[in-house]
Amino acid sequence: MVLCVCLAVHQSTPAVCVWALRLLPALCGALCVPLAYLLQVELGGLQYAALGAALLVLMENSLIVQSRFMVLESVLISFQLLSFCYWRFHNTPNRVKYVGVSTYLLLLGIASVHTWQLIGQQATIPCWLHSHKANYPIRYEDGRGSSHQQQVTCYSFKDVNNWWIVKDPGRQELVVNRPPRPVRHGDVVQLLHGMTSRFLNSHDVAAPVSPHAQEVSGYIDFNVSMVIQNLWRVDISNREAESEVGRPLCLRCGWFTSIPRLFSS
Repeated sequence: MVLCVCLAVHQSTPAVCVWALRLLPALCGALCVPLAYLLQVELGGLQYAALGAALLVLMENSLIVQSRFMVLESVLISFQLLSFCYWRFHNTPNRVKYVGVSTYLLLLGIASVHTWQLIGQQATIPCWLHSHKANYPIRYEDGRGSSHQQQVTCYSFKDVNNWWIVKDPGRQELVVNRPPRPVRHGDVVQLLHGMTSRFLNSHDVAAPVSPHAQEVSGYIDFNVSMVIQNLWRVDISNREAESEVGRPLCLRCGWFTSIPRLFSS
């Protein structure tokens, strides 16, 4: 009697990473051969006997087949063969044990993750100064208060909310002179948001993400005793390599050093 088995093969969708699901059983199946050899040696067997055990595992058809499927049998067998580690530990009582190294590595990993959460995620990347019609919350989740001024943040892409007008503090109108006066290194200017008409402002209020720094916001006059401080000094970082005059400036992180720099009004 001949038994015919028909298998329906369906092409996997791109969303399912089949090779990654098959990688772990394949690796565990491959590790079973050297683990079988090492375990036999640690149990006191001869090298020829250990080699024979490894060859039996290598040529066993069922072990070869199951390591090619997305099943856990090869993983289970490989962990059972990892009892070699216990016998290795048992047979060397006078050797130096590196148990404490694992503890130190674990603590080092936890400390690294904690440090990255405190410092690494707040690293400033090249981005465009951004603001929009939304205010800082009156109180943050940690209980700190804010100025409830307009939010100012940083975006990596350009849109209309990245437009800022460089204004002369000594003039009230926004009409550009003819010919226009170029912005030079060291000039004190005001930065007016083009979409919301709010001046870029900073004051002695803790920032939302980095409480050790001052908050930067779009100034809103709430008729409170919060003095507007919207004067900024331009510091062109590449002024030694290129001309200071006639070059159009973009307010982008990385183009300026020590900006914003606050001056009392």
